[in-house]
Amino acid sequence: MLPLSFSQFDPSETSGLISPEVGWVQFPLNRPSQIARRGAGQTHSADGPREPLGAVAIGAALTAASEYDRFEKVNPCQARTMETSAIDIPQVVTDKWQEITNLLAELVQVPAALVMRIEPPEISVFVASKSQGNPYQPRERACLNTGLYCETVMRTRQFLLVPDARDDDEWRSNPDIKLGMISYLGLPISWPNGDIFGTICVLDHKRNAYREVHHRLLLLLRDAVEADLRSVFLYETRLVDEKRVKERLEAQVTERTAELAKINDALSHEVAEHKRAAAALRESEQRFRDYTETASDWLWETGPDHRFIRLSEQLATIGVDPALRIGAARWDFATDLEEEPEKWRRHVATLEAHEPFHNFRYGTTRGDGSVLHIAISGKPVFDPEGRFLGYRGTTTDVTAAVRAEHAEKALQQAQAELARVARLTTMGELAASIAHEINQPLTGVLANGNAGLQWLNRDKPDLDEARNALSCIVSDGTRAGEVIRGLRALAKKSGPELVQLDINDAVREVQALTRSELQRHGVTLHTDLSADDRPVFGDRVQLQQVLLNLIMNGIEAMRAVTERPKTLAITSEPVEPSGVLVAVEDTGTGLDPATADRIFDPFFTTKSDGLGMGLSICRSIIDAHGGRLWVSPGVLYGTVFRFTVPGVLSS
Repeated sequence: MLPLSFSQFDPSETSGLISPEVGWVQFPLNRPSQIARRGAGQTHSADGPREPLGAVAIGAALTAASEYDRFEKVNPCQARTMETSAIDIPQVVTDKWQEITNLLAELVQVPAALVMRIEPPEISVFVASKSQGNPYQPRERACLNTGLYCETVMRTRQFLLVPDARDDDEWRSNPDIKLGMISYLGLPISWPNGDIFGTICVLDHKRNAYREVHHRLLLLLRDAVEADLRSVFLYETRLVDEKRVKERLEAQVTERTAELAKINDALSHEVAEHKRAAAALRESEQRFRDYTETASDWLWETGPDHRFIRLSEQLATIGVDPALRIGAARWDFATDLEEEPEKWRRHVATLEAHEPFHNFRYGTTRGDGSVLHIAISGKPVFDPEGRFLGYRGTTTDVTAAVRAEHAEKALQQAQAELARVARLTTMGELAASIAHEINQPLTGVLANGNAGLQWLNRDKPDLDEARNALSCIVSDGTRAGEVIRGLRALAKKSGPELVQLDINDAVREVQALTRSELQRHGVTLHTDLSADDRPVFGDRVQLQQVLLNLIMNGIEAMRAVTERPKTLAITSEPVEPSGVLVAVEDTGTGLDPATADRIFDPFFTTKSDGLGMGLSICRSIIDAHGGRLWVSPGVLYGTVFRFTVPGVLSS
C-alpha cells in the first residue's frame, strides 16, 4: 500500500466533488480498475495518473479484509485469541498514519487530527498531525476514566460529535477544554478480531459541527487504518504461527532426538548387560565347577524310583566307591534303619510326596567297614510338563559333628553328676544342721502328741486344747516334710527340669535348710524379697544349689570375723524385660584383688579343704539358664554375689 500525501490529491479529479463554499468532498466508488492497479502495487510519478483517496482506502481495505477472512477460516482460534495489546505497529505504517493525520487536519481545516491507542490503564497519542496549533504530541499519555472524548467512542464503538463542549453539561469538564479543544469528531478503530485499538479523531479550538463530508472522510481514513491493522495482525499472527510451528518442530526434533538417545542408551546398556551376563555366567560355571571339585560336600541325583543315577567322584575321598552306590537307594546301605524306623518312615513319605528336605542324617559304612555319618538335602525335579524326574541334592560328611555331639552329651552328663556330687558334699557339710532341722519338728510332734493325750485323758477332756496340740503336730510334720522333700530334691539323680517357678519360694526353701547352720555360726540372716512375684523359667533344684552354695560361702567368709556383726543379706528384685536379680551379700573378709578374677575358674579355691568346683558349677548353671553370675566388693566390707534369671517371656 502506497503512502498518501496531500500532494497526490488532484483537484481536477474532484471536479464537481469539492464545493469551495461548504468544503463538501465526495469520493468516487466506481473506479475498480484504478483500485485494482493500486492494489497490485502500481506506482505513479508526480505527473502520472493519480487516484482519489476514497479509491485507495477502499482498495486497501478490501485487500486486507479478504486476506484476513482467508486466515480466519484457516486459524479461527488463533485469530480470536491473539493478544493485540502486545503487537508493535511497524514504523512504515506509523509513517503512513502520520501522512493520513496531516491530510485529515488539512482537509477538515482543524488544528489537531489524532490516532489514539488504548494502553490500559492509559490512552496514548499514537500519531498526531503536524498541523499548526496542535497541542498534542505523540506518545503523550492520559489516564482513563477521566471523561475524555475518546473514552466514550471506545466504549460505545460509535461516532461521537461534540460541536462545542462548553455548551454541553456532559462535556463541560472534559480535560481537552483546558488545551483549548472544544469541538470533537471521532470514530473507533478496531483490530480484525474485534479488540479496540483506539480512535481516529479531529479536534478544533472553536465551535465546529463538522459537515457530512468530514464524517465520510473520517470513516474512509478509519477504514484505511483498520486495513493496515489487518495486515499487521496477519503478519504478527503468521509470525506467531511460524514461531509455534518452529517451536513445535524443534520440540519434536528434541523429543525424537531424546527418544533416539534413550533407545541408543538402552541398546548400549542391553548389549553391555548381555556381555556382563555372559561373563557372569562363565564365571559362575567356573566357580561352581571349582566348588564341586574342591568342596567337602558331594552332589547326587536320583531317579523317580529314588535310586542313585549320578554321584560326585569326590565321594571316593571319604572311602566310598560311587560306582557301588549307582542303582541303589540310600536306605539300602543305611546302618540305622532298624534303630530309627520312624525317622526313615517320615523320610520316605517326604520323598513320595515329592517335597524338598533338608539336613536328613543317617549312618552308613565306608569301604573299610568304619562308621560314616552323613547329612543330605535335596529338592524334587520336574520336567516342563510337571512330570516328576527325581531328586537333586548335596551330601555332607557329619561324622565329626555327630561324634562331637556324643561327646557333648557325655560332658553334660558328667557335669550333671559333678553338680550332684557337689550338692551331696554340701549336704554332708550341713548334716548336723539338717539333723537339727529335722529333730526340732519331730521333738515338737512328740511333745504336742503327749500334751494332746493328757488333754484327752482328763475326766472331762479339753477338746480345744487337744485340737491345738493336733494343729501343732500338723505344723511340725509339715515343716519336717519340707526339709526332707528339699533334701530329696537336692540328692536325687535326674536331669534338669525347666519349669515356671517363683524364685522367692526357692530362696525360702533354702533358707529353711540353712537356718540351723546360720545360728550355729552366729550369722544373722536378712531377706528382702521382691513383692513382684513374676515367674522365672528354670530348674528349681539347680537354682537352689546355686543359692545354697552362695550361702555356705558367705558363712565360711565370716567365720574369722569378730569385730563386727556377722550378717548375711538375701535380696531379689525384678529386672527388665522380665527377669529377676538375686543378690547374696556377706560382711566377711572380702575378696583378694589378686585372685578375684579367677574365683569362677574350675579347681581354683581359697579354702584349705576346698575342691574349687562350687562357684564354677554355679556359673555353669546360671549360664545354662540364660542368666549371668558375677561378684563385686561390698559397700564397706564383705562380698556381694549377684545372678539373674530370665523370666518366662524371655525364655
